[in-house]
Amino acid sequence: MEDWDVNALLTDLDGACPGLAKVRREKENGNISKALGELVAHFRNRSMPVYLFDESDISKFDDPSLIAEAERVCDHEILGYSFGEQIDWHFNATAETPRDSEWTWSLVRHNFWMPLARAYRLTKQEKYAREFVSQLKSFVAAWPVEPHMDTFQANMKYPGDAWRSIDAAIRIYAAWLPAMA
Repeated sequence: MEDWDVNALLTDLDGACPGLAKVRREKENGNISKALGELVAHFRNRSMPVYLFDESDISKFDDPSLIAEAERVCDHEILGYSFGEQIDWHFNATAETPRDSEWTWSLVRHNFWMPLARAYRLTKQEKYAREFVSQLKSFVAAWPVEPHMDTFQANMKYPGDAWRSIDAAIRIYAAWLPAMA
């Protein structure tokens, strides 16, 4: 199906969550495609948790500049730099300056994914969701977790490692969770 293990995903779901009973039943019956469909339905239809904003707040995001920003992210124009077809997640736009790591750290914190999520929510255009998934997959391919798990942070190479604790925490809380909510 994909380059990830669907069975492992379905097995790792919280068995105690009542909202996932249909997912578990379909998986146990060997209907993986139906189980994934039930999982998607669960996340689309659940009312809790509310993360960062309520459904009624969505209309406040209706700002033409938001769509323009999402389009720039789709075109890989990020943090004032145009990457072209592929984002180089190891790129440092400030490499020729006096060792400023902040640009690179901002890149791997993914705050520019919020306009994609909001544009998708407002327009329902799949291109924004597809771009988010594409960028997420390319980031994970460029920065796989495993080689970095046992690296002492003081030994991480300059301009830094995408898996520094502070960057991973900012990325997950301020970008990944809201974009996936």
